[in-house]
Amino acid sequence: DSEVVDALVGLTCVDLSRAEDRAYAWWSWWDTVRKDDAFSWFLAACATRGLPSPQPVADHFFRPMRPDAQGTLQGSMLSNDGAAFLLEVMRTDDDWLARRAWREWQRRSSVQLDEMPRNPEARHLWVNQWAESLAAGR
Repeated sequence: DSEVVDALVGLTCVDLSRAEDRAYAWWSWWDTVRKDDAFSWFLAACATRGLPSPQPVADHFFRPMRPDAQGTLQGSMLSNDGAAFLLEVMRTDDDWLARRAWREWQRRSSVQLDEMPRNPEARHLWVNQWAESLAAGR
């Protein structure tokens, strides 16, 4: 089923859809990774494509959230370096990796992005517009 394959690729950040025995290929991959850190799978996929994340990730990717008077956490978990990195990944020609970067942004930022275009040219324009908007503080 293509929807299941798309979901697996988006989650694992590994495209084994063309493997002769896809189920075996994914189980073999699964046996080699941490089971509790899907974000590390994303960062590994980025690194293999020449998109190294800000290091160390904990210091450069995330900004501490602060509690307001009622104790509710406020602010973005995404640092400026983290935002720049995710926008760069969204520019990639790998549609599934760009979509995963968009999902990571949605999870980690208080600034919610519009739906990302699937067409690579439209996506590049969209990313550039968001980068300019965020740089201008809008």
